[in-house]
Amino acid sequence: MFDQSYRLFVRAGSDVGWDGKALTNLRAPVGATTGFAVAQVLGAMGVAIEEEPSHIANLRKLAAGRLDAYAELDTHIRPVLRSNPAEFGGIVELSPPILTKPYYLMFSKIFYAKAPEVAERIWDAIAVVNESSAYQDLLLSSKYMD
Repeated sequence: MFDQSYRLFVRAGSDVGWDGKALTNLRAPVGATTGFAVAQVLGAMGVAIEEEPSHIANLRKLAAGRLDAYAELDTHIRPVLRSNPAEFGGIVELSPPILTKPYYLMFSKIFYAKAPEVAERIWDAIAVVNESSAYQDLLLSSKYMD
């Protein structure tokens, strides 16, 4: 259906670096949302992780300098940053993404056995929407991709 990307968010002017393979200049832990896949990825890289269940709490820790970076789904954080410029205006996003994962619409084997034509029509409709210029424009618009 779509892809989602985990990205690193840092304080503006930070010397934390990310080249797509390694993090550099870390002096404090990297924040991650409790239970999210990115924590395992960063942990496997030897990065010190501090997990917290709240996006806002992680962003506040980052803004206060208690974290050097916050790794999170960009679709979760971009709207928070946009809607709270007074509190989080000094936080920026690093590229490239840490991890991009595809997400799928799945049907049970029972449903597919009973109505394969419905499942196929739904999957085809998703592909048409994903390939449409209107959807691509929406993805690239500044409203969604600051």
